[in-house]
Amino acid sequence: MKFIRRHLPANHVKLDGCLIAVLALILAFGSGCATTPPPAPLRVGITPDYPPLIFEQVDQVAGAEVDLARILGAQLGRPVVFAPLKWDLLIPALQNSNIDIIMSGMSITPARQLRIAFSEPYLTNQLRAIFTRQNAGRFKTPEDILNAPVRIGVIPGTTADAFVQKNCPKAERIALNTRPDAAFYLLKDQRIDVYIDDSFALAQILSENEASLTFLKQPLAEDDLAWGVRPGDPDFLRQVNAVLARCQSDGTLDKILDRWIPYLKKYEALRQSEPSGAKVP
Repeated sequence: MKFIRRHLPANHVKLDGCLIAVLALILAFGSGCATTPPPAPLRVGITPDYPPLIFEQVDQVAGAEVDLARILGAQLGRPVVFAPLKWDLLIPALQNSNIDIIMSGMSITPARQLRIAFSEPYLTNQLRAIFTRQNAGRFKTPEDILNAPVRIGVIPGTTADAFVQKNCPKAERIALNTRPDAAFYLLKDQRIDVYIDDSFALAQILSENEASLTFLKQPLAEDDLAWGVRPGDPDFLRQVNAVLARCQSDGTLDKILDRWIPYLKKYEALRQSEPSGAKVP
């Protein structure tokens, strides 16, 4: 029996070699084009009306929360995008995944904890009352505000608002649109007798109206400030807390707070020497 050898073309090996080379180029080119997608931006929800924590300055946002947000984004490897919103829209925006985190001087309260999760606190705050110097003799103790038929100005949805509604049954609650309105309504419009807010927000108002406004020495309540995240994202919350812990341990947090709140050490010493007041509801 004869075996028939089928002769391949002389250029067969050469063609196979060319084919392999072409395939190698295609694979190399294709792998070069397969780039890693950019990291998702860190969408930070803010209400920029709370100096020195978060406010607008020369067409951009500034304050302690802005510096902390940028450090958080850098540590997470994500570019930061600030999303300015009205205060009462921050939590709904977080719940609807329109933002990733709230960094806007938000206090931890049981009511808010039913809707969102909070990072570890980074600052302790107190609720205080301010009024005109003419009314200094009228408001000497917290009871002069809590148990009197006074007109109290608040920003709706804040811890001050919740406090007034719960603890001032005889007061007339007057909603203000923004914090800068408080001095106007106390001094010129005289629509309100007292304005209640966080100590750090009041410091700015008092410093701008030092000759006309004063404050109640005793705090009305105390709370902690933290950052809000979605409760269904525990991994992100762990990452946020890890960055915050590093900022606390290496002194970054103190440096930022001292920059924007230069009176913080005196405030902390005063806070430690005073009754803390009730926790905000």
